[in-house]
Order: sequence, then structure tokens, then C-alpha cells
Amino acid sequence: MGELAAGSVARAGLRGAGALKAAVTEALVATLRPIRARYAELVADPAELDRRLRDGASVAAAMAAPTLASARAAVGLAEQRA
Repeated sequence: MGELAAGSVARAGLRGAGALKAAVTEALVATLRPIRARYAELVADPAELDRRLRDGASVAAAMAAPTLASARAAVGLAEQRA
């Protein structure tokens, strides 16, 4: 939460649980607004989302390959073929 939202929550706490709940909800909704907007953009184009997921999986596999090879070697498993 931002500094302004944290201050609002602190002030609401002085007015009781109902006001605190409203202030926390308002701060949470404001914090999540850009995340929800970005999510909506991504799911609006399934082909682009699939492309990004494939690209991410490819990058993750490349990053994990050395660790997986070391782990396979450590437990005596044969090297995996591509």
C-alpha cells in the first residue's frame, strides 16, 4: 500500500472496525487496479498470451537445464535427449 493509503487505514482504525474495513478495502482495490487492467489486456488476446507463455517456458527451460543436468548426474540418471 502506498503512504497515503496506509495513512487512511491508520486514521480509519481510530474510528472503528467498520471504517477500518472500508479503508483497507479501498486501498486494496486501488492497489490491484493496475494489475487487474493488465490481466484484462492479456486475456483479451489468447494467441498473444499463448505466445508469451511459450516464450517464458523456453527461457525457464534454458535457465533450468544446467541445474537439471547436475541433478541427473548426481543421482546417476542418463542424460536426457532433446
